[in-house]
Amino acid sequence: MQDSFILYDPACTKAHLPFLPLLLSDAIVAEKAALYLRYLSIGIPGYAGNSIAKKYFQAQGLMNVPTVVILIVAPINIFLNWLLVYGPIDSIRLGFRGAPLATGLSMNLEFALFLLYGRLWSDSAAWPGMNWKKACKDLGTPLGLGISGIGMVASEWWSWEIVTLAASMLGAMALATQSILLISCSITYQIPFSLSIATAVRSGNLLGAGRGWEAKWTAWVALGLSIVISVFNSTILLIVRQRWALLFNEDEEVRIEVARILPYVAFFQLADGLTGVAGGILRVVGKQTLGAALNLSSYYILGLPVGIYLCFEKHFGIRGLWIGLSIALCYSSVLCNYIVFRTDWDREVLRAQDRLGLGGGKEEEERRPLLMNEEITEEEEEEGVAGNGERS
Repeated sequence: MQDSFILYDPACTKAHLPFLPLLLSDAIVAEKAALYLRYLSIGIPGYAGNSIAKKYFQAQGLMNVPTVVILIVAPINIFLNWLLVYGPIDSIRLGFRGAPLATGLSMNLEFALFLLYGRLWSDSAAWPGMNWKKACKDLGTPLGLGISGIGMVASEWWSWEIVTLAASMLGAMALATQSILLISCSITYQIPFSLSIATAVRSGNLLGAGRGWEAKWTAWVALGLSIVISVFNSTILLIVRQRWALLFNEDEEVRIEVARILPYVAFFQLADGLTGVAGGILRVVGKQTLGAALNLSSYYILGLPVGIYLCFEKHFGIRGLWIGLSIALCYSSVLCNYIVFRTDWDREVLRAQDRLGLGGGKEEEERRPLLMNEEITEEEEEEGVAGNGERS
């Protein structure tokens, strides 16, 4: 945990965004976006700390702590938004600037509550305190995993932002449609994403405990559940596609366009859910670099070029962009799940122990028997003790 705080610290800087006018054709939109992000940047320390604190509590099996903290902060965030945007006090009513400022303050408050809980109620054995010597001694492993993890996550996030930028070039109607579709995908992804977090925590704990067989089945069951969840999401989107856009926009052209593209969104729900859970499993076994390579190839070599070509050259419009995303997700899903099913979980147990400084290194890995066979051998030996009174 303390290693992560050190590595996150350089990120806590003020946002300067002179490049936004280069990305956005509308100068007013670019100016507003830069202003919003500048005020939101006050919450970067809290955002970074929250990411670490959530993993810290989840690794201890305290899954309810982040939920409780969010339940406390959420209504405060709503109140701060009202107070700073529309509030009755002129001196602190900031209008547009109040929304990002309220969000940034809420992020810092959330982190403060995490620290308070960790200090007063968390088991001190989990983290006895900051030790700068130990924290700086073993930065290599978390730094390597962190950089590859950034590549894995950021490469996927950036690809979706590129699609939004491409949609903005098609006009206001296409951008409104893209916003609704993106929000829809974000909503449907929350359940698979939550499942991936739970799977990562459970599988990671089992690997650390040397129980590779159970970690494997945890991963496989999670992938099966993601299929069920994705089929449910797809069904809902197909049923409500004609009226779904009315929840966000009353424009008839936007409603028709959203209804026309939602079947593509429903189609890749299965791939999106499987990829999300499989990506969490890859991070558990330390294969973030491989995951980043898959994302780069699926989005930037396959999905985005195909989508942009269909959008602008074949005049498919925004539908072409989503066809490209569907291709990328299907490709990534197949390869990610293939890697998960081919994973040697007994070897991953030794790798996890080696990262923690508990393993015997490569020599132990080379002469290891399968953990499942070890359990059978122990049972056979116990039977021998019971039958013969001595070990054979």
